[in-house]
Amino acid sequence: MRRALALILALVMTMALVSCGGDKTTGSTPGTPDKSTTTPGTPDKSTTTPGTSEKPSDPKPTEPEKPAEPKILKLAVDDSASNAHPIISSTGSDGGIQGKICEQLYGTIPVNGKGSLVPVLAAGDPVDVNGDGTVWNIAISPDAKWENGESMNADTFIYSFQKFLDPKLLFASGATFATNYIEILNGKAYVTQAATGVPVAWEEVGIKKVDEMTIQIITAAPYTVDLVKRHFSQSYTTPFYQPLFDQCLSADGTTTTYGSSLDKLISCGPFKLTNWTVGAIREYVKNEYYVRADLIKLDGVTETVVKDAGTQMQMFEAGELDHMPLTAAGLEKYGDDPRVAAITSSYTRMIDICDSNTEKPILANMNFKKALFYGTDRVTLCKVSGDSPATGFVNPMFIAYTDGTSFRQLAKEAGYEPANYGYDPELAKQYFDKAMQEEGLTTLELSMLYSASVPDQVCIAEFVQESWSKLFGADRFKLTLNPQPSKTALTIKKSHKTNPNAYELTVADWGVSAAQYDPIKSLYVYTSTYASTNAPYHNDTLDALIAEAYLPENRNNLELRAANALKAEQSMLEEVTAIPIMYNSYYEIVSSRVLLPLGKYDSSLGWGLLYCDIAQ
Repeated sequence: MRRALALILALVMTMALVSCGGDKTTGSTPGTPDKSTTTPGTPDKSTTTPGTSEKPSDPKPTEPEKPAEPKILKLAVDDSASNAHPIISSTGSDGGIQGKICEQLYGTIPVNGKGSLVPVLAAGDPVDVNGDGTVWNIAISPDAKWENGESMNADTFIYSFQKFLDPKLLFASGATFATNYIEILNGKAYVTQAATGVPVAWEEVGIKKVDEMTIQIITAAPYTVDLVKRHFSQSYTTPFYQPLFDQCLSADGTTTTYGSSLDKLISCGPFKLTNWTVGAIREYVKNEYYVRADLIKLDGVTETVVKDAGTQMQMFEAGELDHMPLTAAGLEKYGDDPRVAAITSSYTRMIDICDSNTEKPILANMNFKKALFYGTDRVTLCKVSGDSPATGFVNPMFIAYTDGTSFRQLAKEAGYEPANYGYDPELAKQYFDKAMQEEGLTTLELSMLYSASVPDQVCIAEFVQESWSKLFGADRFKLTLNPQPSKTALTIKKSHKTNPNAYELTVADWGVSAAQYDPIKSLYVYTSTYASTNAPYHNDTLDALIAEAYLPENRNNLELRAANALKAEQSMLEEVTAIPIMYNSYYEIVSSRVLLPLGKYDSSLGWGLLYCDIAQ
């Protein structure tokens, strides 16, 4: 649309110049003196010097200025988005849409040469009302608007936050909103009241309206201003547009179609979604009403669904894409290119064991679990995948203390990390032989479930299929592979609670963003009480340490929480609660025509592609 408009504008400008231009030396009206001639009796300055034959040349018409090409960032995605609802995200592509059209009270944007967490829809930092870190006032920016120009106010956020926690809608991220970086007073009790049977009125929840442009958040324990800002910078705190949300709400109030199609969403972020052809393309234009529109230099963004990595590479080389994740083939070609960045994500990939499986009781045998743990050559595997071998469950990105001390440094000092990343083939064979003897088996065949669309999961499954067979003997052990679409694999994993034989082994991963500054939160997902587990995890030591760390009086006790996380991770390794394999790392390349806001990849802002400029 923008390209067509630019071409029409160019045509109109050209026609205007033709109609108003012409030969300026012969432009007089017929029968009237030519205003370009001289006064009689004076030399005609327009004529040539006597004796020369040169004729005066006509000045050329002024060339029309060529309209600048719209600055469009060209991206590819390998999955079709299914929902742009800000509190529902089932795929990376869903999150990709949300990142462009959604905004929160606080956000990370380029400021003074670095990515900084600053007020966006908020007018300033949260204010500690009582000085004890439990009551926080947040003023709404007077410039916060929807894409249609309508202003936001306190009611916008009160309405939205109540819907996030609505016990009828029961959003999967509702409890996360209530308890992630901070715990909102009675928030979790309100959203889970149908399951607990304990009624909680909305008036009891720590979300209040102070005045037309101010909301108040009351927490269950003391928190810092930084944690409050981080909490309200997450995608699940994006406000809803009430008129549209009400239209999309079912009559019984239990479901909503908000965000499911182009006509059921509205932007408050940097861009507006103007075309959403599922499975093909998404097109965005700059949102002129975005509160920080001054930072947006792009005219728009296109996202094309391109599932094949080889096709993505061809398009990148042809200038049809500005950004590309690198596969092994891409890394081999571009590995030394200065435009490439190595990126560590918050994900830890592991192998989960469904030890509740009644058809394969050996999965519950501790010696067998240890055989698989010590029989996995993580170093060689990661040379193939390009990731980092894991020494534990907590990701290296996670910081234990406010001074920047990483959790993995504390684990190293504690001395419990397994040597050689846990790989000990001789010990593994001893454990395997002992387990087979205890279970009365001479041969064993297992299957491994994994997501066929996640390269790392494919790599892990194929690697252990071959390496375990060689290690334990192809005549004694066989691993068959069960690749599934991501959503199908996830559904199967989570069905273990009702179906103990749902699977045998699976490749899984966890990436808990809230754990970046509180590592013990990354271990909470392995507790027996976590509602959305991928496997039948059970470790009494882990459960007890997590419960202690989550007591209200220990919410801000970083020393105790870090110490408990160290003890918990050590217990998880000893009891093989799961088998950590790698810390997810990946590589990406950005086109030379993209002028990054910070000049390079930044750990807090990423590439900052939404704030980039395009070299013309």
